[in-house]
Amino acid sequence: MLDNGYKHLYDEVRNITRLCGGDSANYANVISKGIALSDFDRDDPDHPSAKEYDTTVEAYTLFPMFVEFFPAFEEHIDFLADNDFLVQKIAKFCTTVAKKSRTDDLARVKDHLFVVAKFEDAKLATKLNRGFNHVESAKMILPPPHLAKFLEDSTEFCRLVKISEIELFSEDWPMFMYDMALYREGQQKPGFLKSHFLVNMVKTVFTSFSSTDCADPGTSSGKGQPTVAQKHGMTKITIHAVLYVAVLCRSALTSYGSWSEQDGDKWNVKDFIHNILTFMHQNADWVDDLTRWWNEKVFGQGDEDTEETRQERSLTSFRQAMANECTGRRKPPAVPRRIPSEAPGHQDDAQA
Repeated sequence: MLDNGYKHLYDEVRNITRLCGGDSANYANVISKGIALSDFDRDDPDHPSAKEYDTTVEAYTLFPMFVEFFPAFEEHIDFLADNDFLVQKIAKFCTTVAKKSRTDDLARVKDHLFVVAKFEDAKLATKLNRGFNHVESAKMILPPPHLAKFLEDSTEFCRLVKISEIELFSEDWPMFMYDMALYREGQQKPGFLKSHFLVNMVKTVFTSFSSTDCADPGTSSGKGQPTVAQKHGMTKITIHAVLYVAVLCRSALTSYGSWSEQDGDKWNVKDFIHNILTFMHQNADWVDDLTRWWNEKVFGQGDEDTEETRQERSLTSFRQAMANECTGRRKPPAVPRRIPSEAPGHQDDAQA
């Protein structure tokens, strides 16, 4: 049984590490380098930057979350800077807690994946039948550029993947992460991280399966327990947290009996996450829009329109009419004239 002080610390670290992307983050680097970078002005145009999501960018991005949830980090920054041994112990604790959270969250994903994925074959309720052992799960793991070849002969495609004649790389982003109605061949932004499946799985982890549109009306979050978001006072989602759930989903879609950071010779979790974050690092405006989109989907907090929404609004009847069909002449207001009634009785009725 955890005492209250330790339990509060433990719960807060569970929350922070989820928002940072789980145990794929290097917490020793995040905290130690975050402390070293603490004197930099975050609004300074010359702040640390790089072409890829390197260790400096990781610390610069994630360390502020530690300061936000644990103000003591900022209050004792000089002490921590001089005591690396303590920093390493804190980082080890964060990694241990992140792994425990991953186990719990993966169980949530596994429990509901069959329903959320809308699998038709009952065999897919058994995990060993998933991955490239079945065309339904294979199609979800498949990167969109392979779709045409997969559709030519899905069974043969799956066979070739299983014998490594077709390789899947860490640079490959699976189809379940895309809204394929928005996907454009040769482009990665349209539809990426906007799949209905992924939205429901993120909700399953953070706001419970009952908050998804897959649950039967009236379904509770389970045993009267608060959701992850309620327990930790979570009101916003991060892209790192979305990627954390995406990795859990990919694991649940494979045939592996337990968690594995590796899938074949060419795919592993950390490279997979790193490649996506490097792409995002060079597309900050798009990521800002995507983050707002996710917060609207999960928590109903749309601060302002995303670029995609702004483009859709520009095609509405009102916007098209205002842009193309206005002459510029404004009609003065027509004020209706009141005609007094000659009949006294009518006047009394009007005043009654």
